[in-house]
Amino acid sequence: YVYDKDNQFSKGLCNMEMVDLDPLNETDHNDLKQLIESHQNFTESTLATKLLDNWDTSIKHFIKVFPTDYKKALERIANETKVEQLTA
Repeated sequence: YVYDKDNQFSKGLCNMEMVDLDPLNETDHNDLKQLIESHQNFTESTLATKLLDNWDTSIKHFIKVFPTDYKKALERIANETKVEQLTA
């Protein structure tokens, strides 16, 4: 995940042949909030506190940077699981 407070992050800042820039889904929202809460608890980070205090606004400034090969592997596993469930 990338926190892009000023909307300056662009495709030119990463190798787009290796990653996708995806919007966050509900699971990402929950996972990211939990990660930031843990970080805040361990470090007492003032930035983490500000993000959490304004979570509804903060979450809109995150981008999911997802490696394409990993995404393909997850999709393949999900498809194989579906096939196994259908044939069981």
